[in-house]
Amino acid sequence: MTANQYRSALDKLGLTQAGAAEFLGVSIRTSHGYANGVPIPEGYAKLLRLMVRLNLKPARAYLERFMASSVEAIERLTKCAA
Repeated sequence: MTANQYRSALDKLGLTQAGAAEFLGVSIRTSHGYANGVPIPEGYAKLLRLMVRLNLKPARAYLERFMASSVEAIERLTKCAA
């Protein structure tokens, strides 16, 4: 993924560079680097491409991740209480 593709993906996903940093779990400086030509790890590039292709906005991804972790926590608590 090129710097231009990175910036375009962020635009399509409604993310700022700071928002992308938080979403990807990197520093803002790293996100700025990606936007300015620092090589983007392939895993991040694949994630962003897939999210653009599926029109999956980060807020929805956060919610789905939260729901999955909540279900797992409830299942663990239920087992402990039994």
